[in-house]
Amino acid sequence: MGVLKRDFFSSNAFTLIEVLLVVIILSVSLTVIISSLVTCLRGISYIRDYTQAVWLLDDKLTEIMTSTDLIDEQGEFEPPFQRFRYGLEIRDPSTDQARLLNSLQEVAVEVVWRAGRNEKKIQTVVWIGNPEAQRVTQ
Repeated sequence: MGVLKRDFFSSNAFTLIEVLLVVIILSVSLTVIISSLVTCLRGISYIRDYTQAVWLLDDKLTEIMTSTDLIDEQGEFEPPFQRFRYGLEIRDPSTDQARLLNSLQEVAVEVVWRAGRNEKKIQTVVWIGNPEAQRVTQ
């Protein structure tokens, strides 16, 4: 009987407590790793969308700079960027100096997109020479 008792409680085997402790440590570690991975993927997705929005905003600004007709408008970009919308607003000059010169137009451009449940946007305001005012002064 003494030999059987000694083999059953020998130190060569893992106890239930040791196995449970290893399982707990592994599950906590995997939870932290997966949470970090999900956070990184969200960040990558946001950066991708933001970069595309900046490119589209730059494209719209180039289109505005080369256009002779500036009008308020809103719309969607063509595929594959149909998730993004833009808005273009021509504002009256807000500074006294610009009004005196009457040769500048304030143009506000924004790009909006949906990211999950939220809408994200970037916008910029540029000053563009007013072609009609330049023709009058020349």
